[in-house]
Amino acid sequence: MCIHCFFVVFEIAVDTIFLCYCEDQCINDGNTFPYYTTIELHSYIRKAQVIMLEMENKK
Repeated sequence: MCIHCFFVVFEIAVDTIFLCYCEDQCINDGNTFPYYTTIELHSYIRKAQVIMLEMENKK
């Protein structure tokens, strides 16, 4: 039961971080209003997008 609760909290935290990233990309433009996202998170999500596009093109 404890492990299940831990993973539920972990999942909520990851979802919250991803939603904050999406809002940051929508609200800020990177020039006038700087992004608040870390460079590491931004590069990780860009790499994931490239992998998803490659997987879609293979279908």
